[in-house]
Amino acid sequence: MYVMGVIQSRRLGKSLGLDIIGSDGIKRCNFNCVYCEVGNGKYETVRGVYANFDEAMSELRKAYSSDIDVITFSGNGEPTLSLDLGNYIDSIKEFTDTPVCVITNSSLLSDSAVTDSLMKADIVMPSIDSCLKKTFQKVDRPREIDLDTVKQAIV
Repeated sequence: MYVMGVIQSRRLGKSLGLDIIGSDGIKRCNFNCVYCEVGNGKYETVRGVYANFDEAMSELRKAYSSDIDVITFSGNGEPTLSLDLGNYIDSIKEFTDTPVCVITNSSLLSDSAVTDSLMKADIVMPSIDSCLKKTFQKVDRPREIDLDTVKQAIV
């Protein structure tokens, strides 16, 4: 299952979620944040293809309605791990003018391929839990992520 919602988001309104990372029920993320509501999962540090593009887009088209305020990439992991992120955004924009949002932990913003994909989105919601290395390590428990690189990429 790729589509989540419609949920009422306090920041975004009516949000239809698309999970292109963990739709098989496996959390894939390069962080293992202590507060994650998805729980423990599989550390993933390599961008890849984690969803069936045609199935995900078919499910999204069936669930979509014109009263949706935003289509949001989130779910069971970090959406920028998907090599297909830009293709999903392009495909969504072919059938609707509804804004597309990507919620990201900011870990891959230094990758130009990721930022190229994110430039296609209408809204990008980057996050960073701490600018202090000790706290960042303790809270986000990243693997192969350098805090200074993340901070610079956000800037």
